[in-house]
Amino acid sequence: MKHIRPITFRVMKDTLNLLASRCTFEEFCSKASFTESRAREVVFQLVNMGLLKAERGLLSLTDAGRALLNAFKIKNYRKIHEILLEYEPYRVMYYLLKDRTCNYAQIFEQTGFNPVVVDTLVRLMRKAGISVVRDASGGFYIEKSEDEVEYELFVDVLKEEYDELLKNSRYARYVEIPALRWRVQEKLRISSSAFDNLFKKFVKETVTEGAVTLSPAPKSIMKGRGVIISGRHYYFIYMR
Repeated sequence: MKHIRPITFRVMKDTLNLLASRCTFEEFCSKASFTESRAREVVFQLVNMGLLKAERGLLSLTDAGRALLNAFKIKNYRKIHEILLEYEPYRVMYYLLKDRTCNYAQIFEQTGFNPVVVDTLVRLMRKAGISVVRDASGGFYIEKSEDEVEYELFVDVLKEEYDELLKNSRYARYVEIPALRWRVQEKLRISSSAFDNLFKKFVKETVTEGAVTLSPAPKSIMKGRGVIISGRHYYFIYMR
């Protein structure tokens, strides 16, 4: 399980397509665009993934292999992800990063996967539409959607990170929204769009009470994307 040959979506798709009709390994090599040694490596990997089978000297697709090939053809990335979840290393990595942030050393400690294996699995997940992010400290995690985060927790973390940024702010009690977004995203492991939607909800609930003030900024000092509310681009936030 710990030894995985490097594989990409393109190689998987091309190989499954070439083997849609049963053939010998030699026939496959004559049609493939890579060397015989690489062909053996690819076939070995896809057999391990349960996508190919070798019987009586012939290579053919399994039911899972046919389903994956069809999903590739119609670009059904959700189905691709579901099929890949049947492959144990992919499944282990997916649920590990969905649950916590882990760097290479922590992943190795939990799974025995070396960096090559980690990079291969992360690449497959990203191509399957899973948002795997690497944070500033080198940790990997899967971003949560807006629905996976409690709004009250978001507000608590937003205020905590605002207070932390305020300690070194050059703009009185104003904090730059891009810096706040980045810190909250990493703390809660959420996407940028999830932050924006939850942030807008927070502003809507507090701005009328005078607890929050938003402000634009001249382009000369902007170092990132603020937030657009009612057609206006805001860059700073001030909390009372």
